[in-house]
Amino acid sequence: MNRELTSSTIGAIRDFVHSETSRGDLKRLALHAGARADRIMGIKVSNNMRAADYKSKTELMCEMVDTVYEDFEKPEADGILIRMAAILLREQESILSSEILHALEQGLAQSGLSLAQVAGTSTMADFLEYASDQSLSSELKEASGLLNKGLRRLPTDKPGAITACTSACESICRIALERLGLPLPAKKQLPDYLDALCEHTNIESLARVNGDHTRKIFGSLRGLARHSYDTAHELGDRHGHGDDAHTPTDFGANLAIVSCAAIATIIAGALARDELSPNA
Repeated sequence: MNRELTSSTIGAIRDFVHSETSRGDLKRLALHAGARADRIMGIKVSNNMRAADYKSKTELMCEMVDTVYEDFEKPEADGILIRMAAILLREQESILSSEILHALEQGLAQSGLSLAQVAGTSTMADFLEYASDQSLSSELKEASGLLNKGLRRLPTDKPGAITACTSACESICRIALERLGLPLPAKKQLPDYLDALCEHTNIESLARVNGDHTRKIFGSLRGLARHSYDTAHELGDRHGHGDDAHTPTDFGANLAIVSCAAIATIIAGALARDELSPNA
C-alpha cells in the first residue's frame, strides 16, 4: 500500500524524534534507520558551543532530514523517517508520555498511518536487515543493496518493497549459479532461477534434515517466492502498469516480502558456508 508522507506527518515525526533523542544520538538513529553512512557521518558537528561548526539539536535534526530526502527517492526517504520513529517507539515504549504519543498519532493520521502500523514495521524491518547483512557477508552486494531498498520502502511503498526483495532473490540465485559455473536459465526471472538451482545443484538435498518434511518446507517456501514474483509482476511496479496496478493488503505484501527475503537468506547462507554444489 502506498502512503506518501505529507509535510504534516514529516513534521510530526521530526518533532517526535527531536523530543525523544539526545543531540549525540541523532546520527546513530539515522544510520540504524538506513540513512547513508558517508553522508550522515560527513555532517561535522562540534561539541564546543563557541565553534563555528557547532549545531544545535534542532539544526542537526533539520540537516539530517534534508540529507535523507536529497539522497533517496521520496518513498525510501519516507521509510527511513518512519523507521526512526519505529526504533524510538520500541526503545522507549515504557517511558513515552501519552501527550507525546497523541501528537505523533495525530501527525501520522495525516498520511493514513497509525502508531500500531509504524511500530509494527519493526519486526519486518529487523528481518530484512538481517537478510541484507547475511547477503553482504556473503559478498552479495547487489542483493544486499536491493534488500536495503526493500527495507526503506517497507513502511510506505509495499509494491516497491516486494519488487526490491524479489529482485534481491533473483540476484542471489543468479550469482549462486555463476559461482558454481552452471548455466543461467533462458528467462532471467525468479521462478526460472529457482528451477535451475533445484535442477543443477544440491539445494533440495541440503533442505533435508529429517525424512522428507524439510524438503517439503523448502518446496512450500519456493512456491511462495514464485507467487511473490507473480505478485510483483501483477502490481505493475516492474513492468510499468502504473495506475493499473493492484493495491496489496499489508498482510499479503508482508507475506510476499518475507518469502523472497527468506529464500535469499537461505541461499546466501549456503554460499557463505560453501554448502551449495553442482549435482554430480
